[in-house]
Amino acid sequence: MLKITFVTNRIALTGGFYYLFIITNRLYEKGYEVKIVAPGGKPWFFPQNKVEIIYPDERKIRIFKLLGKLLSLKYKSVSNFSGLDYIRAVGWKYGFDVDITSEMSKIIPESDLVIVGELFPYIWVFESRKFKKIALFPQGYPSHRVFYEKSIRNLLLYMVRYDYYISLTKIEADMVKSINPYKHTKYFIVNAGVDLDLFKAGSENRENIIMVILRDEPIKNPDLAIRTLNIVSQREKIKVVFVINNVNLIKKYKLNFDYEIYYRIPYEKLAELYRKAKVFLYTSRLEGFSLPPLEAMASGTAVVSTDNIGIREYAINGYNCLLDKEHNEENLANYVLELLRNDKLRGKIVKNGLETAKKFSWENITEKWINMLNRIEEDLK
Repeated sequence: MLKITFVTNRIALTGGFYYLFIITNRLYEKGYEVKIVAPGGKPWFFPQNKVEIIYPDERKIRIFKLLGKLLSLKYKSVSNFSGLDYIRAVGWKYGFDVDITSEMSKIIPESDLVIVGELFPYIWVFESRKFKKIALFPQGYPSHRVFYEKSIRNLLLYMVRYDYYISLTKIEADMVKSINPYKHTKYFIVNAGVDLDLFKAGSENRENIIMVILRDEPIKNPDLAIRTLNIVSQREKIKVVFVINNVNLIKKYKLNFDYEIYYRIPYEKLAELYRKAKVFLYTSRLEGFSLPPLEAMASGTAVVSTDNIGIREYAINGYNCLLDKEHNEENLANYVLELLRNDKLRGKIVKNGLETAKKFSWENITEKWINMLNRIEEDLK
């Protein structure tokens, strides 16, 4: 079987890294020799991990680790530092990149296939020369951001030479084909998956709870979510459950409703929150796949979302969700209110959402990965 190495820029709690750890562990269980290389971060959110993670040698940076322990008294995120995080954090603080190419290229093992998702990991792998084939899989960093952000680094990632492009959606694959100058590249579509043992339907009798995953990146459009919820609260008594990535995010808003806040929670707790909500609201401008609405569907929660490229892979307006193409708070508020008040419509949306989620089980996604790897293995013969 193939020797596969995933090289990442840093391990952190995102949907993309949750995907990474699920698929690597599933491939490991199928007998593949799988490893992860990272300059730092810890998979605290995936305690069942069995895949080896290779970090740079920390012995050279003991003084930074000591400083990190002191900083952890004030900054909780430091507790998840490892590898070169202690050095790179200085660059993050002051807005510059620390060149760790030499250290990273040394620790990459000999591999049949190396899979990367960002430009720096690509550079480290290329410098190592320890691979037979290289694949680009930017699922945690949507490729179509190239078309919306004025970043040379983003564009360069899709202009470098790679043997395979692994995509979450057909739309994404087609967009990359339009800018990739290398015609030899082969494209595979694997989609994202949902753990149906974890994300499953709860009681049908639910309170007027609206769940929102609120992130501070402008592309996630948190302001639109808040404006929508304030409008809904003027017309219906609601309670909102926020899952946030920044403890200070909520402080900037005036909220006219009852709410709870959850920060850095394990996926078991996330699944529990989905099951209690009557409606899940999602307001992102752009997504690679848009996994949270699919998790909500698997949990028997009705979905209201803005239309974005990623969600089009599975979302059908009026069938398994209500979609707003205009990204307008009045439209979204009306959709939320309709689902809160119309049990028949919500029942239809929930039922079809559950059926949709079944198509994206991790068993099905793993099978797509194995089929892809079999074809790559044929290329190596």
